[in-house]
Amino acid sequence: LHRLALCAKQLLTDEVHVLGQLPSLLYLSLKVLCIPEDRAAIICTGSFPVLECLALRSCDDDATACMGFETGAMSKLRRLVLGVHDRWDDAPLIPRANQCK
Repeated sequence: LHRLALCAKQLLTDEVHVLGQLPSLLYLSLKVLCIPEDRAAIICTGSFPVLECLALRSCDDDATACMGFETGAMSKLRRLVLGVHDRWDDAPLIPRANQCK
């Protein structure tokens, strides 16, 4: 599995850890409705060993504030796309110009 696009109601550290163990995942696109403020999603050291592009979009005002990145996580990452979107109906997950290639 090299590419994965997911839409989740909420994102927690346990779920991120499971995804981070996929050995050949290069491109990950996540659309998250909510990241609980009291339970930040942490991307741990050694997670996503070959990931080159992460696109994270949320409808929360600032979901990126509830994310944590430990040193050594995503060591091959070349592109990080973060965004907030207040309408999910027919909008693309990320703008075409910013998609992982």
